[in-house]
Amino acid sequence: MNNTTACLRALDAFYLTTITSEKKETDSLNEQSILYKAKHVYRRMHDGKAARF
Repeated sequence: MNNTTACLRALDAFYLTTITSEKKETDSLNEQSILYKAKHVYRRMHDGKAARF
């Protein structure tokens, strides 16, 4: 497994954890901001990977 694959797997795990926590009510703007950033980073990484192949 190369570094890119390892990074994507780690992001996948983080994203899935974040999605799970999103289902709970978030009462803090900071939590919502972190969730938004996590989704954005995840999409950018996967779009970049798709563009390379």
